[in-house]
Amino acid sequence: HIPAVLSTHGGFRHTTRHKAVKWLHERVLMRSLLRHYRKILASSESDQAYFSRFSDQVEKCENGIAYAKFQDGRLAGAPDPTRWIYWGRWSRNKRIDAVIDTVAMARDQGVRIDLLIAGPDFDNLGESLQAQIGALQLEDAVRLHPYIEDAALLEELRQRTVFVTGSEYEGFGIGILAAMAARKIVLCRDMGPINGFVERSVNGFFLNFDFGAADMTVVRELASLDAPRCTAMSAGAQQRGSRYHWDAGAE
Repeated sequence: HIPAVLSTHGGFRHTTRHKAVKWLHERVLMRSLLRHYRKILASSESDQAYFSRFSDQVEKCENGIAYAKFQDGRLAGAPDPTRWIYWGRWSRNKRIDAVIDTVAMARDQGVRIDLLIAGPDFDNLGESLQAQIGALQLEDAVRLHPYIEDAALLEELRQRTVFVTGSEYEGFGIGILAAMAARKIVLCRDMGPINGFVERSVNGFFLNFDFGAADMTVVRELASLDAPRCTAMSAGAQQRGSRYHWDAGAE
């Protein structure tokens, strides 16, 4: 009998694991369970659309980011669009393996990408990722940092121009918006809700991560950006990220 609201952040739809159990939960339990909550606070438009199938108490209530903190990660020196970073959880749905394969494809075609992968190893992927890097002979191109303190992360961000993620699902996309706050050009999949933040050639680019000719064309276009264009796109990313500052988001 305790009044409650529910945030959809951290929903279980982001992987196909336990697919049958999730299917059963949706069709048998979801609607009745949600009746307990006075409001369902949807973290994104995609969550709003999904949960509205089961409840008429859904209201969009997007997350915020520590915008001011990531201002300290703004680029120091000239931009270099071949210097990439991924930071965030090392989860299977983030498809870090696909990002590494993209770097291998680029270098095979003469585009020398340098990638840092940083963050907590949530799904114990470190050993397999290191093996992948070795098999592709990318030891001089891809570096793993399985945990990174804030100060070290911000220092790395000052040296890198592009944030890349191969994620196959995002409930909201906090990491992408934090990267935008740090003025990073974003490289990601064209999918909701993150394609609501990322606009092609304005603050980022989209990849299919299928390692085809179209992806290689995008990588070449990104890597060939000159300094004024990089600066303009970085500013566009920061402007979009600023919309999700907690000072505005909390209200």
